[in-house]
Order: sequence, then C-alpha cells, then structure tokens
Amino acid sequence: MKLAALLVAISTLAPAQTGLAEDPEGAFKMAVYFVRNGLKAPSTAQFCSFEDAKIKMKLSKKGDRMNYEVRGWLDAQNSYGAMLRSYFLCKLYQKAGDSEHWFAELTAIDERRL
Repeated sequence: MKLAALLVAISTLAPAQTGLAEDPEGAFKMAVYFVRNGLKAPSTAQFCSFEDAKIKMKLSKKGDRMNYEVRGWLDAQNSYGAMLRSYFLCKLYQKAGDSEHWFAELTAIDERRL
C-alpha cells in the first residue's frame, strides 16, 4: 500500500519539485544545434523561429528528466545547391539536476533519421 502511494506521489510531482525547470527555448536552440550537425551544408540552413516551432514538454514517469519534442522547418541547400524546405523532428531531454547538458534521442529531417 505504501509503495502505491509513493508511486502516485512521484508521478504527480511538478517539474519544480524535481529540480527540473521547463525550458522550451533552450530545447528549441538545442534541437537546431542537433539538426544542423546532420546537414550536408549546415552553414546554409535557415531555421524557423521559436514562435513557429511546435514544442511539447513532458515530465518522465520517474520524474527524473524533462522530455521535449521539437518540430519545425528549415531551408537549406541540397547537394546540388538548390534551397529546399524540409521539416525536422528532434526528441531530446534534460536530466534532473543537470540544466547544462541536453541529450538527443531522435533527430530526423523529413522523417529520415540523422
């Protein structure tokens, strides 16, 4: 019985109670960083604004990390030099007590993993 109560208490913790702060702007910046690193011509990339991106945040079930899903678009040159619009998805997270490091679980452009 005590274990069930403990599990309910952990699952209902707010991010502030776990030492995690919501940081959608930081998640967007890091998503751009991870996606840019997978491009053939990263210097040509122009990303959507933070306001145009779609960002979902969710505290993990254990309450030990904040998960983010960032979706947006970018314009970049392809191998032939033509500017093309693509759509990206980046799933990343921060661990509790570590606001300086970000970890990417999935980075994809037009549903192609990088």
